[in-house]
Amino acid sequence: MKPYLLLSAVLLLSGCPGYSDRMADRVTANVSLRNGSICITYPSQYGDRIIAAEISSASGETVNHAFYENPFIPDGDRCLPTLGYVFKSGMKHSVNYTLDNTRFDMWKIVTVTFEIDPDVPGKIRIER
Repeated sequence: MKPYLLLSAVLLLSGCPGYSDRMADRVTANVSLRNGSICITYPSQYGDRIIAAEISSASGETVNHAFYENPFIPDGDRCLPTLGYVFKSGMKHSVNYTLDNTRFDMWKIVTVTFEIDPDVPGKIRIER
């Protein structure tokens, strides 16, 4: 009896996902090289605001920034901010932006994972 009571208590207190728990929708970003720099874009919509960014690499380097006070407004083909991060060739990088829009029920995540090919200058391999 005690093991079942303990298991029930753990499940109840752990906050297991249920019917009403929703995860943020993901939007796939595009990545390219523009003037020798990484440029990340996505098909933006009217009212979109980037309110946070996280850039990380396979080596464990991470940069986070919140734009809550002054959100970044994406504009068509304008590159999203990369926060001065130096993307290294031959290493996998993950970039995530938190996207807010008054027309959404909740935030969305703009995401892309890619690697700059060390053998072919200008070639980027995107992980889908």
